[in-house]
Amino acid sequence: MVGPSSSHTAGPARIGLMAGQLMKNRIKNVTIVFDPQGSFAAVNKDQWSDRGFVAGLLGWGPDNRELNRALEEAAKQGISIELKIALLDEKHPNAVLLMLEDETGEIIILKAISLGGGMVQITEVKSFPVSISGDFFELLIFTHNLSKETLKKLQIEIGEMLSGFEISSVVMNGEVGLINIKTSNEVDHQVLCVINNIEGITGTRLVSPVLPVLSKRD
Repeated sequence: MVGPSSSHTAGPARIGLMAGQLMKNRIKNVTIVFDPQGSFAAVNKDQWSDRGFVAGLLGWGPDNRELNRALEEAAKQGISIELKIALLDEKHPNAVLLMLEDETGEIIILKAISLGGGMVQITEVKSFPVSISGDFFELLIFTHNLSKETLKKLQIEIGEMLSGFEISSVVMNGEVGLINIKTSNEVDHQVLCVINNIEGITGTRLVSPVLPVLSKRD
């Protein structure tokens, strides 16, 4: 690990690594929000938290020796970084909100927490609750007007293409929804193509593990 703190440096780098994978195109603007009552607001510069989050978004892990240069590198690549202090509804002391915008104008907002010892959890993506800790391959499937028949078809298709997977959650918010699938195995691009062609599926995102040891699904 590079930097002074596993909670405030390594954790942010891993959150950034996962967050960056949610973007399909080059990131252009980043807003990082800390709660005024949380620890990041007080220590983010001294503990390199700001650099940790940005390093992860650049694809740099917590062991990257260049981590301390992350802000300069982001500026060099034309990525705008804004740090803000604002109230968050997540009351964990190491909570953060990231708003990412890519060069096409797509925006993804996510919330995460650093749990200590370099362990992290993404708790929300696009207003959908999730639990992503970096110890699985995480397949996020976004839906619109998904029928029970289509969900059953999706389960069958995935079962034929993936082993050792679990449908972690199916969350509906009106007409839109999010299905979170966890697997210990790499997900082939062909799997994503098949899923994206199913009626009612509006998009997919694949987040690869960031922890050195993966969990297992039987």
